Amino acid sequence: MIRRYTKHQIKVFLQSKKLWIVSIMFIIFFPLYYSYFQTVNPDTVYSQKSKEKKLLLMTLDILPHDINDTDKGSEIYDNLTEQLSLINMQMYYVSEGEEIEEYVSDGIRLNKLRLELHDKGNPYVPDYFVIPKKDIKDENKFLQYLEDNDLTIEDNPYYMTHFLASAFDFISGSLLFIMILLFGSNMFAYEHVQVTLLKKLPVSFTQRAISKLSLLFIMILTSMSVGLLLGILRSLSASGVGHLKYPILIYENSEMTVIPIFLYLLYVCLAIVIIVLMILSLALLLEQIFKNTYATILIGLFLYILPDVFHRIGFTFKVLYPLKFVNITSVLSGDLAKDYDLTSIDYWNSLLAMITFTIIVLLISVVYEKISFRK
Repeated sequence: MIRRYTKHQIKVFLQSKKLWIVSIMFIIFFPLYYSYFQTVNPDTVYSQKSKEKKLLLMTLDILPHDINDTDKGSEIYDNLTEQLSLINMQMYYVSEGEEIEEYVSDGIRLNKLRLELHDKGNPYVPDYFVIPKKDIKDENKFLQYLEDNDLTIEDNPYYMTHFLASAFDFISGSLLFIMILLFGSNMFAYEHVQVTLLKKLPVSFTQRAISKLSLLFIMILTSMSVGLLLGILRSLSASGVGHLKYPILIYENSEMTVIPIFLYLLYVCLAIVIIVLMILSLALLLEQIFKNTYATILIGLFLYILPDVFHRIGFTFKVLYPLKFVNITSVLSGDLAKDYDLTSIDYWNSLLAMITFTIIVLLISVVYEKISFRK
């Protein structure tokens, strides 16, 4: 019975214009994003160093003219001028694409000088020019990883690996939530005209739900996989792969740690699989309760923004925090932990929370159906 029902459901879903439209959106997202990505000027290592140089020159310009008249002032001046020299050398190494050992050693020396100024209270340096200690230590981890793995600096942001990281960052969050919610917002829309079929095929609600969730789950992941493959092929043909072991910083166990970029991309893909199932499960429950596509979408969006609303007025609403983990790149970067002032929000904890949330939603759905059936 369940096979016949599933075959019929496939036909129903394939006739849905809305599902086709959202599927096409998933398929074209990555190729289109690459076209957009080529029109912007994303930050590179060289541009970042140029910004650091400008800030340092501005700092030197506002120093007192008599700063070298005292030993302390002379030490600060020498520290800042040495920093400027090291940054200039790093910019040279990046432009040449060689001498990674010198780039790393100069970077470690530069950060040591910055930390020395921190210990002295950063005198004469405006607060908005000061690089936080945490950022300095994180950069040291990045540099050490480059040295340990004998990697060169990649200053081409259009490499496939960097493009995918940027694309996932763009789609993570509200855009991904809305697209998946649209996909699952009318699971039971056609069942009021399928009464005869349902009588011929006595399939339980649980079996119907599993059938619908499975089909939509497969359709979304297939669409995204096709789009991802097209984006990869386009970026490979235009720019190349990039080094799969190139370092990227993620937030884990209350601190920043370095992992290779290929592992970062795998982390995001695994999270998206769980995210798709979680949002589809939520859509299933909302469809059961409200039996209206528009209500499902609007209430789903309301639940998504509710934790932010509560946070802004000084309250926490942790029950719905898993919905915010849809922005998985913010979880990995540590931005979400910072925004909600919760050090426990890291990758593995977020996955566990989303899985738990999904199970609870599905259990509520089953219980709700049993109560409705008795009535």
